[in-house]
Amino acid sequence: MASWLRRRESLANFDLYLKWVAEVELSVEDEDQEDDEANDEDESGRQAAADPVETDTDDAPSPSAVDARYTIAKRAPFPSVSVHSLEADFGANDFLFHLHNFLAANSMVPNNFNDISATFSVYKRVRIKIPAVVQVSLHDIDDVVRATRPIEARALKHRVPAHFDTILGYLKETDRPTKRLRLVPGRIRAIFALPIEYGEYSVPLAYIEWFRPLNSFDKTLAMFKVTPAFRQQARHASIVPITQINRSCHLIPKFPPKVDRTLTADDVLERVTEFYLNPYLRHIDFVLLRGVRK
Repeated sequence: MASWLRRRESLANFDLYLKWVAEVELSVEDEDQEDDEANDEDESGRQAAADPVETDTDDAPSPSAVDARYTIAKRAPFPSVSVHSLEADFGANDFLFHLHNFLAANSMVPNNFNDISATFSVYKRVRIKIPAVVQVSLHDIDDVVRATRPIEARALKHRVPAHFDTILGYLKETDRPTKRLRLVPGRIRAIFALPIEYGEYSVPLAYIEWFRPLNSFDKTLAMFKVTPAFRQQARHASIVPITQINRSCHLIPKFPPKVDRTLTADDVLERVTEFYLNPYLRHIDFVLLRGVRK
């Protein structure tokens, strides 16, 4: 009887702990959103100066912008971003090449593709809904994924670095229902809507630089080892619907014995060649990443 009571007490305490963690994560997310909104005001001011045409930057979702798997702003804060800006400011290299590949995969390539000079509506973030995990929560978890270009210092404002989140996603839409090991780490460079000049596509798109699949596992650290993926001596990248993004993730750089002190948060993902996929970022990540191996 005493053992039974101890177990019941342990279960009750653990339940209280999970509720506390959920509240802490929610408060941290709210703080991050407030910081983002403050930065958004600065970035919107810069965009207004560069582009005369500016739409409402309200991030509240509209019914047409809500899907069971994601939530995004009803209007893109930057409605007229050029291909040059996507490549230079966002790091979306060979953007038109990857756009052509996406359109070809969906049988949407227009006959005048090379003659189109449209601009793109670019978003700052998307909120991915992670399905509830019974070991952690009974409710879906909102996960914010951001892709914002740097904002240079001006007047009394400090420079705001670029923020390109790392994610776990699927290379192909057909990979979604399969094993969790089909998830591939990536770095999101831009979130945008397909201009009508290229055709109609209801779901926003994302330009993602991919890392290699989760095939290497460090048994000592109990973490997956991750390295950048290359194709034809260039970073492997592709444009995919945002529904192929599963969640954000955290990559820990594997530093050599002597660390280069010139590394910064802005360039560490480009200059370091090996990483560990952190399973301790959130409880849901621990369940996923430590549960995929027996």
